[in-house]
Amino acid sequence: MDFDEGSDSCDGLAPTQQGNDCPWRTVAPVNSMTFQPGDTIAFEDTESWKDPTGGSDIDYLHPLGSGTSTAPITLTDYCPTTGQVGGCTTPQPYPILNGNGAGSPEGQPAPVGGGTLYLDNQQYWNISHLEIQNTCPSPCPQLAYRQGILIQAQDFGVVNHISLQNLTVDQVLGEKYFSQEAKKTGGIIFDIEGSLTPTYFNAVTISNVIVHDVQRSGIYFFSLWKGPVTENNTTYDCPPAQGYTSGQWTPSTNVVVSNNTVYNVQGDGIVVTDGLQQQITNNVVHDTHLDGGSSAGIWSEDSYEATIADNEVYDVKFHTGDYDAEAFDTDRCDIGAIFEYNYSHENDGGFLLTIEYSADTIVRYNISQNDGNSIDQTNLRYFLMNPLSLKADGLQVYDNDIYPKPNTSLPIGLIANSTLPYTTQPFFENNLVFNQNPLAVCYINTQGANPWYVSNNDLYGYTSPCTYSNPINGNPDFTSPPAGIGRMSASTAYTLSPGSPAFCQGTRGTPIQFNGGFDFAGTPLPTSGPLDAGALEKGAGIC
Repeated sequence: MDFDEGSDSCDGLAPTQQGNDCPWRTVAPVNSMTFQPGDTIAFEDTESWKDPTGGSDIDYLHPLGSGTSTAPITLTDYCPTTGQVGGCTTPQPYPILNGNGAGSPEGQPAPVGGGTLYLDNQQYWNISHLEIQNTCPSPCPQLAYRQGILIQAQDFGVVNHISLQNLTVDQVLGEKYFSQEAKKTGGIIFDIEGSLTPTYFNAVTISNVIVHDVQRSGIYFFSLWKGPVTENNTTYDCPPAQGYTSGQWTPSTNVVVSNNTVYNVQGDGIVVTDGLQQQITNNVVHDTHLDGGSSAGIWSEDSYEATIADNEVYDVKFHTGDYDAEAFDTDRCDIGAIFEYNYSHENDGGFLLTIEYSADTIVRYNISQNDGNSIDQTNLRYFLMNPLSLKADGLQVYDNDIYPKPNTSLPIGLIANSTLPYTTQPFFENNLVFNQNPLAVCYINTQGANPWYVSNNDLYGYTSPCTYSNPINGNPDFTSPPAGIGRMSASTAYTLSPGSPAFCQGTRGTPIQFNGGFDFAGTPLPTSGPLDAGALEKGAGIC
């Protein structure tokens, strides 16, 4: 593909394929062709393609065909000076594909097609080294569901192997409202529709992608195949979701979202729903929820044992009359989610929201700094928000470092928790809190109905301290908080100083069954003997 010197009357084949080295110019011949396993579509670096219709198309680039497990189809760049396909040795600006407002009309039950790049019931694709945009001419010709990349499946069964790597997705003008259809607009959207054949994705990788300046979602997974989560011969309590009629949970598998940067997003940063053991790791998400609509930085829903680890989330904004704005969220019917080794800071809504029918959530070895900044909503908490009307069944919160923002003007509490009955007792253990706000209140249910197990915490700086067993008394004595941007900065700032009362005060065994094996910085935890409380371990042999 060569927009400057190509021609659509050419064969579009590279010389190595016995072509005439005569590339296509526009995407029209690409959209009219069904590609075969092993084919490569390569756009010349530094050049730009833009939909000339000004937003009247549903989608812009929709190549047809599927690859195989041994011969996927590749969509990428090429370097004209060297002939290299798939990432020039000497980095150059990616080729730009701009849908120019392409999207499906607003008001449809679901987006059917849409976006700058669109795949529908297609599998075994490797997509890399492109910049995807979907700006909108002013004034926009119509309201529409717009995406940068839309990967859609419907009544297909299993859709295998979609790899998105080394991409930039930006300038996408989707919807900004709080609705399920609006959430499926923005940067990268995986959407499963249909009601006849249970359908799911298998082997999805999104890695080394930058998503910025998009509306409404950064990276978003969605499926209509919802129902009570069923795994290991257990069906978890979850009422039917409103508007979803399948009633059969069909999770996507082998989903990895790692090493991405997502910022300047009107709504949610990264959302994974309807999956089995997804891995959401080593991402940086910041400046999200810029325009309301109850959003969070990274969250999971209707999934089983999603792992959200080693991420940094900051500057999730709160808006008056709105909700959420936390760094993380384990949402409706989310079972066994693990939040570990994350660095959260300056998020208006706090560190984590747990919501209805989520259960067995593990929150360990995280650092939360200056979270809960909002002064507009009195029920916000600076660490964990578990609404009083909802269960906290099996919630495990242990070995976290919590550094609230000093001098907050509202009495923002540590944690709000339910007094509703539970099957498995929630617990809060081995956590270190350095509180400098004289108005802060410690909310933990240790003595009321259905109390939590609370033990071996250092909740420093409360004028009305919580009542709990085996308190660690005194300033936890972190080395140099607050930290700056970057997980390494947090590892340094929250190392315990010599003489900290938290040394050797952590517990193991009941109720903690397995602690993950590492601390926030990746230091292996001692396999026997006492541990330090908090997110950073001094190391074996200290106690």
